[in-house]
Amino acid sequence: MESLVNILLVVHVVAAMTMAWPYYALAAVNQRVALGPPLGDRTDRYMENILKNRTIACFVFQGTILIGGFLLIWARVQSTPLTYADFFGDWAIIAKIAILLVMAGMLSWVYFSVQPVIDRLFGDYGELDEAAKKQIMALRVRRKKMASVCMFLAFTAAVLGVESAVGFPAWLTAALVAAVALWAWRSYSSRTAYGWV
Repeated sequence: MESLVNILLVVHVVAAMTMAWPYYALAAVNQRVALGPPLGDRTDRYMENILKNRTIACFVFQGTILIGGFLLIWARVQSTPLTYADFFGDWAIIAKIAILLVMAGMLSWVYFSVQPVIDRLFGDYGELDEAAKKQIMALRVRRKKMASVCMFLAFTAAVLGVESAVGFPAWLTAALVAAVALWAWRSYSSRTAYGWV
């Protein structure tokens, strides 16, 4: 059973690492803004295709994290004296589950509501009228804000995952979450050419 726990833990961590996608999406979006007009050229087609084609993969990774997390709890209950109450009484685990569900809801909203409107407005990526440009820009800003919130939530969940496994003090959890918030804001508002800096 210990081998199963280790395998599930590796799968869970690897799936969680894929949740870094919002950071790279923000980097791509910030780079597009730096290029400037015109809106609707091949650069926009390229960027939109990358962003929308990663959505299904994100759903798969989120599902893997959710199912893998529950399997990991099950395997640990089977192989240790811990009970389900020990896991589901842990605030960090409950917060991680809630965060994952919120992220899935946000991703669904972008995929089913925002992205189809952007695609329709771009049409064949030709000349755009001013009304379409304004609407696309507003939707892109909204999607960018959602990506930064998703980034914050994904890395906060990672911090909580380590916290639930190691059990470090509340002040350290708060400091790490504050650092994640600062990094998410920085990734939202700049091109982060030097990584953390």
